[in-house]
Amino acid sequence: MGNQQMRLLEAKQLLEKTANGVHPITNQPVDEHHFLQDPRVIRPLFLLLNHLNEPKSTRSKTPKKYIITQKQLDAVEIPDHPIGINAFCNRVNEQLDLTVSKKLSGKILNDKLKKLGILSEEQTEEGKKRSVTNDTSASYGISMIERTYNGSPYQQLVFDDMGRDFLLRNLHNLLEN
Repeated sequence: MGNQQMRLLEAKQLLEKTANGVHPITNQPVDEHHFLQDPRVIRPLFLLLNHLNEPKSTRSKTPKKYIITQKQLDAVEIPDHPIGINAFCNRVNEQLDLTVSKKLSGKILNDKLKKLGILSEEQTEEGKKRSVTNDTSASYGISMIERTYNGSPYQQLVFDDMGRDFLLRNLHNLLEN
């Protein structure tokens, strides 16, 4: 691998750690008050990473279906701490062959979970819709946690061990419906 390619790979790996809320030098999780915990910062980083991970030949033709093999599902590496839906989807997308499969998004999975009654939706004071937990969410390993960014609190849906296992076990069924 050439020096330039090696530097680009290292830069991409640093960006991946940063997007996942891990300090790229110390490999320690960043403090919950750190700007890297704000979804307004995290989402664009994952968008960029997804674009970088796409083969150039697929950037113009996007597959229309979700196709993931059991081998790809088994290779998904999920951290041992509660994880947000977008971070989960990015871990799954790392294993997908984007020449044949559409990328998974947090919105798609949340919408599927709402259809099943596992999540609900509410309207914010600003008139925006957001996914929230309901009476059945906890039994699937889904909860809301409060995070803070620049002194402003916000709620994030997270999936614990049981929630992540549920998503991985049922991903095929969720994406077919």
